[in-house]
Amino acid sequence: MPVFFHLTLQKPTGITQAVQGNFSAPKAQEIVVARSHTLELLSPDENGKLRSLCVCEIFGIVRVISAFRLTGTQRDYLVVGSDSGRLVILEFCNAARTFKRVHCETYGKTGIRRIVPGQYLAVDPKGRALIVGAVEREKFVYILNRDSKANLTISSPLEAHKSRSVCHDIVGLDVGFENPIFASLEQSYEAVDALQVDDDEELTDEALKKGLSFWEMDLGLNHVVRKMTLPVDLSAHHLVAIPGGESPGGVLVCCENFLVYKNMEHPEISCAYPRRLEMAQDKPLLIVSSAIHKMRDFFFVLLQSEYGDIYKVELFHEEGRVKEIVCRYFDTVPLGNSICILRAGYLFVAAEFGDHHLYQFTGIGTNENDPLCSSNHPQGKDAIIAFKPRVNQNLQLIDELSSLSAITDLKVIDVQGLGQPQIFLGCGRGDRSSIRVLRHGLSVEELADNELPGRPKQVWTVPTGVDSTHDGFILVGFEGNTLVLSVGEAVEEVTDSCFLTSITTLHVSMMGDGSYIQVHDGGVRHVFDMKVREWKTPTAKRVKVAASNKHQLVLALSGGEIVYFELDESHTLVEVAKRSLNVEITCVSLQPTGAGRLMASFMAIGALDNLVRILSLDRHLKQHSTQLLPNNSTPESVCLAEFQVAAHSTLMLAVGLNTGVMIRATVDSISGALSDQYTRFLGSRAVKFRNIKNQIMGTSDRPWLLYEYQGVMQCVPLSYDTLESVASFSSPLCQDGYVAIAGSNLRIFRCCRLGETFSEHRLQVDYTPRRLVLMPNEAPTQGGLNYMLAVVEADHNAYGPDNVAEIAQALEGIKLDNEVGEPLALTNFKAGSGKWGSCLRIVNPLSLTTAAKLLFERDEAATTAAVVVLDGMQCLCVGTALGYDLTNAEDVESYIRIYCYGANFEIRLLHITRVGGVVRAFAGYEGRLLAAVGKRIRLYSLGKKQLLLKAEHRTCSDHGFIWLNTVGSRIFAGDIREGLQVLRIKFYSEEAADFEWVGGATGPRWLTCCAQLDYSTVIAGDKFDSLFVARVPQEESTRHIQLENVCQFHLGDLPTAIDKASLSPSTSVVLYGTIMGSIGALVPFQSKDELDFLQHLEMLMATEAPPLCGREHSFYRSYYVPVQQVVDGDMCEQFRHLSEAQQRKVAQQLDSNVNNVLRKLDEIKNRIM
Repeated sequence: MPVFFHLTLQKPTGITQAVQGNFSAPKAQEIVVARSHTLELLSPDENGKLRSLCVCEIFGIVRVISAFRLTGTQRDYLVVGSDSGRLVILEFCNAARTFKRVHCETYGKTGIRRIVPGQYLAVDPKGRALIVGAVEREKFVYILNRDSKANLTISSPLEAHKSRSVCHDIVGLDVGFENPIFASLEQSYEAVDALQVDDDEELTDEALKKGLSFWEMDLGLNHVVRKMTLPVDLSAHHLVAIPGGESPGGVLVCCENFLVYKNMEHPEISCAYPRRLEMAQDKPLLIVSSAIHKMRDFFFVLLQSEYGDIYKVELFHEEGRVKEIVCRYFDTVPLGNSICILRAGYLFVAAEFGDHHLYQFTGIGTNENDPLCSSNHPQGKDAIIAFKPRVNQNLQLIDELSSLSAITDLKVIDVQGLGQPQIFLGCGRGDRSSIRVLRHGLSVEELADNELPGRPKQVWTVPTGVDSTHDGFILVGFEGNTLVLSVGEAVEEVTDSCFLTSITTLHVSMMGDGSYIQVHDGGVRHVFDMKVREWKTPTAKRVKVAASNKHQLVLALSGGEIVYFELDESHTLVEVAKRSLNVEITCVSLQPTGAGRLMASFMAIGALDNLVRILSLDRHLKQHSTQLLPNNSTPESVCLAEFQVAAHSTLMLAVGLNTGVMIRATVDSISGALSDQYTRFLGSRAVKFRNIKNQIMGTSDRPWLLYEYQGVMQCVPLSYDTLESVASFSSPLCQDGYVAIAGSNLRIFRCCRLGETFSEHRLQVDYTPRRLVLMPNEAPTQGGLNYMLAVVEADHNAYGPDNVAEIAQALEGIKLDNEVGEPLALTNFKAGSGKWGSCLRIVNPLSLTTAAKLLFERDEAATTAAVVVLDGMQCLCVGTALGYDLTNAEDVESYIRIYCYGANFEIRLLHITRVGGVVRAFAGYEGRLLAAVGKRIRLYSLGKKQLLLKAEHRTCSDHGFIWLNTVGSRIFAGDIREGLQVLRIKFYSEEAADFEWVGGATGPRWLTCCAQLDYSTVIAGDKFDSLFVARVPQEESTRHIQLENVCQFHLGDLPTAIDKASLSPSTSVVLYGTIMGSIGALVPFQSKDELDFLQHLEMLMATEAPPLCGREHSFYRSYYVPVQQVVDGDMCEQFRHLSEAQQRKVAQQLDSNVNNVLRKLDEIKNRIM
């Protein structure tokens, strides 16, 4: 029976909601984003690049978040509504660098239910009260206050229920310090129930009317009362609270095509939105998100439409009465679930699909020629003001945050057969769709690449002075000479520097007094104030390796002799001690000197006797500890570095061996003892380490970076070429870069974003990628192009390229009076029901370019594809549907197109076969084609002019199949609603066959994706965020069988793609992708002891570190079906974020120590990648 360890490799990248606030510091500009089951705190740095401050896994589904600040305080709290049935208030803890729970108030049942609050949340602008509401009927109000110790207090809930009503939105009104007032957009269905209308009868607007209800929280009487309900348009769907005080207060009600200003005892004022020129007059325009920017003397509102257009809304008022509303076109950005305005002048757009954007305001929409509409327009809310979207004039893109949402398909391919698998993803939707290629490692941005004369060996960088933050020189060491380059506006060679260029340089650095040292095989050159002092080696001795920090220098001479120098107050290198180890030394490293310390205590030395020694830096060079290396292993490099882990400094030793293995250990800062040894294989080449700015960079087959990120040590590869030597690089244009030698080239690069798991490359596509299909080469070769990738693209309510070109040309011929700026090229026109844009794209996975693009007839959409061997010929089978309106999958004109290709992947159409019903899946069966057509499964053979029908099964499904696969004689079929089924085919002759139903699942499952694990086992995901493994029982004596569910696990995110693959040579895993852009893995356990250990760790962690938002961990993973045979690695990974005392407590309960627990977690993670 399979038992899996579940681990999320890529946290969700899609964002459901974002709020801004000051969470970590009084004037911090920060954004909290909700990503399905995680919370993340983001902040732009001084360059406008978003950086992640913390990520919190809550083991629950975040429904809504909001920020509030108590009166008189300078930091914000975060209030979260989730599926836990509890209202949770969080505060950011700077010491732990994460959110801590302040209050957890239970108000309802767990889960996402209609009448359980948690869907809507609004806070009084003064931070005195908040309201949490359900979709239907229930709302609770809580009073927020402080006790005598300035700690947050929360009252018991006060009911604000309204029976037989559906809530659409809630906001808190700005009323100053009067009683808090909340406004809710509600729709009563009491009149509908009373009418008891027939199905054919249309409901009237009077029966479906909506209202804007005002709820007052009386702080004196401690109860909530509904003051009034104002009627609003039936199309009202979004509320925006207007600032009060000197501003008028009240609320904007966003309806289709117009907005309305509402307030108690104030007449309503309506204003239409400007509309795109191509929009039909009867087409409604919806608002999806909003943001308010308030300064001392003015404010404005930004609204975003369903097309991505931003509107700026201004209210002109006098003495609290609104006189006019002006709505003007501002700019166009990607469609967002949330938009946030930061006081630093940034606009953050949490995109619905595709990457999230951070913009900087370059203007606030004051151009008088911009398209606008006023409430004083003669036609009022029915006014139509057309405009053409233009290139942004008020917003400038500063940074992008990668998002894989939504993943539509996933494939793992080793394109060249070199043991370098990559993950290929179909991501996004519509015109924001792409093909992404992920590889384990940090992404790298290359800034420069210059060829050097000869074959360089090493590279160093040194600043121009002690106080300089930028590097002044780059030194490249060759055999017999040294190249000196100056760093300025350009990097160029210099010949008049203080460095000697006619020697083989072994080491270069700047000392603490601003002097330079240059170590060569014959001695040391010490340059201070352009005066050179030299120390030469004794006769018959040569310098082998050297290391230094700000005030200390160590030389290792031939024969195993160590010479130790210190820099004295007269700027002179003084020889302090000598010692002979009587064994040849291969590498040396000094402990760096931290802030407030002049001298380091230890150095590490590696020698040919398979030992690494820790020696004290004093007159005795006393040996404190040793590290015995494996047999036949020589230390190629050693590196001592200090890291801030768990709020304290840790001295770490990294040893690189000639076998490609890294050994990492912790050095005691007092005794020099080694502990917590950790080993990892990095590559087939020898590993060389270099200490770079509180990081350790290692070079082997790939570069590796060892660094601390959010309190956890990370050791990840870089997605870059093989490097020989690396050094830090800092310039005005690149503060955190690296300079490296790759072959005979000198390169400058930087890591784009620390903390990421995968680097990515992308190819933009025209439509949503529905299916990725591997096209194997007939004659695969190692190092050749063994696969091409076929991408099925299709979008409903979209036009094909010919229609788009016609519409764009027609719009270009229409001139408007309000045209300002360069027009924006648009492709996302709304076509209507039954209209499709589709193509079949053939992609070269090596260069990530389009090799071919196959178009279909107008409104013909590709639905699925597969490569099947038919009559000994590799064929690409494509299912298409013509004019499919998504309502009836049976009465649709559908086709199966058969393409063939050869060794050069040249696509040729063989024939087209017309079938009835939407084609959703293909599979090969003994040289024939299995097709899921509508509700039926058919068997075809290849004919000369069309496919020939051999057998058909009509009775096993009422809904159709999304997946087919054959293993031996078995046919596994995934029913859309009923789960998995197993069939066989009986052949009566070459021309006659019949399907036989063998068995199926025990209960219905709304399947989204499936994958075959072995002859009897299938893993599948359903629409209710669950993964399960089903297996054919071993006893198949009966005619009909029932599949056994052997594994069950709730993800908290809808799985959309599954693939069985190997990302590392050690083991095979199950990879899955989700609609929120998350990637996870299920890896089998290797032993019973490993299973028992991690099962106990999971149980202890659920007790020691309960989920942040109050959801019980076991209940969350057993959302609909009890969790079965899966250990939650995400909960086990929380062990890394515990305090030291908590880690020791958990480890003692496991009869282990902290290092062993961390090593076990690392080992199973390394097996995956």
